[in-house]
Amino acid sequence: MGWESELGLEVVGVPVRVRCGVAEAWPRLLVANRHLRGVGAAGAVGAEIRGKDGEYGIEVEGRAAVGAADLVTAIRVLHHEVLHAAMARARHLFFVHAGVVEWGGGGLVMPGISGAGKSTLVLALVLGGARFLSDEILAYDPEAHTALPFPRAIKLREVCRPYFPELLESTIGEGEGRFVRFEGLPENCLGTPVAPKWIVLPRWSPEPGFDLRPISGGEALLHLAESALNFGAHRAESLGHLSGLTTGIPCYRLRWNEPRSAAERLRSALGAGAS
Repeated sequence: MGWESELGLEVVGVPVRVRCGVAEAWPRLLVANRHLRGVGAAGAVGAEIRGKDGEYGIEVEGRAAVGAADLVTAIRVLHHEVLHAAMARARHLFFVHAGVVEWGGGGLVMPGISGAGKSTLVLALVLGGARFLSDEILAYDPEAHTALPFPRAIKLREVCRPYFPELLESTIGEGEGRFVRFEGLPENCLGTPVAPKWIVLPRWSPEPGFDLRPISGGEALLHLAESALNFGAHRAESLGHLSGLTTGIPCYRLRWNEPRSAAERLRSALGAGAS
């Protein structure tokens, strides 16, 4: 029998137990999930990652193994499958693909698909004093009207590394699987459950500039619906949840290019200091 270790997590309140049979994956999993660590209690979501002959297999909740040809893809698939298994159990929550930070006593929600620059903008905001909830998921509790933390480590894309030279020695992994170690971030940077206060729809642009424009709550709602991950599970209630999320909250579209200046100008434009 080869090398094996086990990692207990708590993902949006759901216990998860990951069995890892890939030694080179272990340090990356520890860094990425440092602040999701839990006890992996009885009845936890069961997950497993294995490697053999240059191929990796991932199995979650007893579903047929998913194959991956490289370690970066294998960890991404594992994280994706674990999150979706946790979402299936946390049916009281509404999930949106979004970056979320806390400042000024409120939550800034930045929904969008991959490539909008959410992780990069979240990282710049956190380095500027905002508190980190997630760079990928809004876990929204409609009853409490709060965004819950999902603090998996922030991803740093290859093309964005030059913007953050002080973090070059504080990452692990490569390509689309590079994570920033929490030791490289400001102390006390983790956020707590917070009511959303602003919604900003970000879009990275290759052209220099910063353009922040107000939009209606209806336009923001449609964009949130496009980025929702469990819209079907809530069915008729989904639009009510999104309406409750957007009602009375300032909403904007943002076109940005350079993350540091965009984060600073966004903070200034919204008129909030870091908490």
